Amino acid sequence: METAIFKKYGFRIMRKLDTFKALVPLPQPQEADFLNEMQIVDPGALLDTFPQIFDGCRSESNLRTLRHDHPEMWQRLEQQARGSLQHQFDLLGSGLLNLGENIDWSLDFKSGKRWDLRDYRLQKLVDLRDDSDVKVPWELSRCNHFPQLALSFLLTNDHSFAIEFENQINSWRDGNPFERSINWTCAMETAFRCINWLLAYRMFGEQRRFAEEFKRTLAIELYKGGRFIRSNLEQSGLGFNSNHYLADLVGLLYLGELFKTTSYGQEWRDFALAELEKEIQHQINADGLDYESSLPYHGLVTEMLLYAYLLSRRSEFCFTEMFETSLQRMLANLTLFTQSDGTIMPFGDGDDGRLVKIYGREPRDFRDLIGIGGVLFGTPRPSDIGTIPERLLVFEAQHAEYQENKVAESQPTSFYYADSGICRLCSQDLTVHFFVNSVGTAGLGNHKHNDILSFTLECRGKPILIDPGTYVYSTDEQGRNRFRSTLSHNTVTVDTYEQNRMVGGLLFMLRRDSRPEVVQWESNELHDLVVAENDGYCRFDDPVIHRRSLFLHKASQVLLVRDELIAQGRHRLDFNFHCDRARITLLHHDLIRLQPDGGEAAVLMSCCESRLELGISTNLVSPSYGVTHAGIVITGSVKTMLPFTALFAFMPMTQLDAADVGEQIAAARRAAQW
Repeated sequence: METAIFKKYGFRIMRKLDTFKALVPLPQPQEADFLNEMQIVDPGALLDTFPQIFDGCRSESNLRTLRHDHPEMWQRLEQQARGSLQHQFDLLGSGLLNLGENIDWSLDFKSGKRWDLRDYRLQKLVDLRDDSDVKVPWELSRCNHFPQLALSFLLTNDHSFAIEFENQINSWRDGNPFERSINWTCAMETAFRCINWLLAYRMFGEQRRFAEEFKRTLAIELYKGGRFIRSNLEQSGLGFNSNHYLADLVGLLYLGELFKTTSYGQEWRDFALAELEKEIQHQINADGLDYESSLPYHGLVTEMLLYAYLLSRRSEFCFTEMFETSLQRMLANLTLFTQSDGTIMPFGDGDDGRLVKIYGREPRDFRDLIGIGGVLFGTPRPSDIGTIPERLLVFEAQHAEYQENKVAESQPTSFYYADSGICRLCSQDLTVHFFVNSVGTAGLGNHKHNDILSFTLECRGKPILIDPGTYVYSTDEQGRNRFRSTLSHNTVTVDTYEQNRMVGGLLFMLRRDSRPEVVQWESNELHDLVVAENDGYCRFDDPVIHRRSLFLHKASQVLLVRDELIAQGRHRLDFNFHCDRARITLLHHDLIRLQPDGGEAAVLMSCCESRLELGISTNLVSPSYGVTHAGIVITGSVKTMLPFTALFAFMPMTQLDAADVGEQIAAARRAAQW
């Protein structure tokens, strides 16, 4: 049965089964029951034996360096931490909000919806009839701000940060009875919460001694987390496990290490270790990219696996050489796809999710992982990556120096990742990323967009043609589908249809209509060439093949984009090119200047097909989850009999007049023989 159909009806069946199961009330174990299970007289004492992941916190020198050598990041950290003291949070596009004296952990404070306290199996996570977003209470309950409180305490010796940490732990426990709130519905969220609680506690522990009663409370809550994760693993069993399952495993690894002297804890750790070894082979392509068709999620998955590896470096268990090699490739890809502003390209879904947020980096900024990985594996740091203060938290002073002689100049290189379906074409000033990847996550398409044969274009490191981003998930089905639609990417739509059909009501699903293929790849000193085909429109009565060829002539720095639509009937074609905030100037009847707002880099665009009707309109761009602003889309449209061929040219802005520009383009066409 097709994955989309199975998912649609399988999801409904599973929900019904959960409802029937919930007719038998869950037992409500008391604190004594968990203590009997652990068979430990003083569980709080285990907290002080847990490995210190942030070893650098022991060093006074490291802490001084953090504060004095990184003043901007320290100011942002302190501002966010002091905001947390006042229960002020800015999450998922909410803007800075004050949640009041008593935090309501079950409230979506963006929409005002509150989930009742009841059996987690009966909680309705998504209701498309309203604008609620379950990610809001989940994001708050991840407690990413706890390590910020701990670090602020270490840097200021202000005990209000430690008191607030303790108060919020107690508040969360009181507001979230075991398995009876919206925050007990997702094992991934439980894993993230428990890891942040553990990391923060150990950071505080360098200078703060908490009361035994609080330590006992914290240990029991963490034990509950392990019990819940192990009983609610997000494992499909159908070949498309996702980052959720990896999060479950990393959570169990940490909690198993904490409770390794208990029968449950030892099993949690052993199980998680074995499964992580399997999943890194299954979920990570041979080229080192996550298989969910999303670069932001590649960053999140890399972070989870890196923190699992860090724990192994502090414990007596270890991962295999295969795991370590895969992790190094994943970290290298973070560097490879990091843009000049420090953020990873917004290809596929992105929800700003991070396991650990200490310095409150911008969404999609994973340079902290690049820095930590560089120290672990001795890999050179690109010269434009900037300083990485987080490395001073992870490593003791003698290991923390990221020597300047390890700095390597960033030199863009062309490549083709066959498994992940991504090509890069490079000249001196232009960088092009071309996407030829089919529906990811083994055909599930949970984080895949309809971006087949789409491309992005940078000039001197500045984005010119972009991917507009993600916006939101469950709060707005129409908005969600708009941002993952074919129209929202730099590719061709046929008769306004989608490359891969969406399934109504299923926000993390694409039907696998397209199976794109790279049919030619060349890269040498003279040019880069890629030719690829998309068969997603072959489901029509008149099947349509879209063949797109990109030719980058390195001497003239002209990028040619040739689109061939192969069929026999009459169709409407729309060729879309998306920009962020930019100045668009018509220089000639077929020559357009694209200049990013506030940037010096500019690109000339030429449409070499007179039958296309060019238009300029506005579109939405989402720089982070829940946030949008106006952008621009240039569209060439035509209704015509097929086959049809269109040709576009792009080149860096020069002082040449229109005739000379035309000759440059002609020279590139001669080189390509187009």
